[in-house]
Amino acid sequence: MTNPFATEADLCAAFLACVPATWQAYPESCGFDIVLAHKETGAQIGIEAKLTLNAKVLVRGLLRRVFDVVGRDEKDGAVWAQLLGEIRDEIGQPHPPTTATQEN
Repeated sequence: MTNPFATEADLCAAFLACVPATWQAYPESCGFDIVLAHKETGAQIGIEAKLTLNAKVLVRGLLRRVFDVVGRDEKDGAVWAQLLGEIRDEIGQPHPPTTATQEN
């Protein structure tokens, strides 16, 4: 199936045109492409626009959610990061370089 959107901005514009009146949309907000806030309940949804879903996008989303929940400095965060690192290895995604592994 061919993607009808040339850019993520085009995708966001089409999405914003369809937002129900009960939601307020905030483009490019809080690190998301769009944040939706329900006008009555205050519930919020952060949206990242992607033209294609791939393993890199999935792993990035998982890592972001794990760090939001358990924090970067907590023991549980380290366990989740290790698990997600193993998932990255399985799907062939490279790890970002660390200070210890970077060549000068």
